Amino acid sequence: MLIKNNTQIYFKGTLYSSNEQIPHFSSCFNRSILFGESIFTSMKTWRKKLIFLDDHLERLAKGIIYLWKADWKQYEQEIKDALISMNEQNICDGAENYFRVTFFQESPDGTLLNTNGDLNFYIIKKQLPQNSDRQSICIGQAAVSKAPRAYPPFLKVSNYVDSIVELKKAKESGLDDVFYVDSKQNVTEATTSNIFTRIDDTYYTPSVSPTVLDGITRRRLISALNRGKKNVVEKEINLHEFGRAHEIVLTNAVTGITAVHEIIGHNFHWQIQKDSPCKLREIFNDYLIETT
Repeated sequence: MLIKNNTQIYFKGTLYSSNEQIPHFSSCFNRSILFGESIFTSMKTWRKKLIFLDDHLERLAKGIIYLWKADWKQYEQEIKDALISMNEQNICDGAENYFRVTFFQESPDGTLLNTNGDLNFYIIKKQLPQNSDRQSICIGQAAVSKAPRAYPPFLKVSNYVDSIVELKKAKESGLDDVFYVDSKQNVTEATTSNIFTRIDDTYYTPSVSPTVLDGITRRRLISALNRGKKNVVEKEINLHEFGRAHEIVLTNAVTGITAVHEIIGHNFHWQIQKDSPCKLREIFNDYLIETT
């Protein structure tokens, strides 16, 4: 595998940079490639700092213990040291770093039931251009309902086929993203983000469940709201309540807090001014300043 510009990859104790070839990185006998069996966490620096690192490491720890019954202590210090070291290298003015840590298991013979392969991880680092955050977007309702996950909501798996299909349809319709509802027509999440709404002075977010990821930015935004003594409620949100919101945002560890200015549902249309102030982004930025 040849690395592209502005990218570094840490793999098996070695850091590879742009235009370097990584030996033995891609293998047909890899359960991530064969069966989509891999877990990950992704993050973006804020003012050149790795934020919420302990949260991301905890997610990885819980993931590899749940999926492979692996010993987290075997990997923890190496991952932490590699992330800190990589973040200190090649910092350009105005640029932030994106990181993704992925765990996967080798497959000795390419069969589904043989799970005796070695467990490996790699770290990808990319430098992001200045002002790469999404400011305000238009989203639509997904064509299909959100099916419950068969695994705990803290687990981030690398299989995004359903979301990719929905995003392609959205882009063809001029939309930036989609939101899902469950079988009871309650709002769950967007393709790669959690959802928050505000009605008057109260903030709402769907409760963590088999259809709602326990997102790190979601959790930290709740902490920010509590810290600021704001009313925040985790609950089921039906489409009627969703359509009454005075503010809606998507939260994601890489894109941050993204304001939504328009929603095109199957049976409703919601819209605010595109340049309306985003109170939740302001609250979250204040929280980062105070706690980082």
